[in-house]
Amino acid sequence: MALIELPQPSIMVPVAIYGSVGIIALILISACRQLLFRRKTEPPTIFHWVPYIGNAVSYGMDPVAFFNKCRAKARSSQKTCMDS
Repeated sequence: MALIELPQPSIMVPVAIYGSVGIIALILISACRQLLFRRKTEPPTIFHWVPYIGNAVSYGMDPVAFFNKCRAKARSSQKTCMDS
């Protein structure tokens, strides 16, 4: 009698799940750090969702409009820090 071999579960499924959870955790930690743990003595930062990339795409597409938008948001401050 021949034994039927069942296919082995793919190793990529857990890797994809853990990778997705890790990326979501990084995004949430970055958003919380920007919104909840901001020091009042530091200049305001420009909010971004994706860590390490930040606002690079919108800045790269139209730098002048990006700076004008950021200046309008932080009008009360003399300095603006673009943290990534």
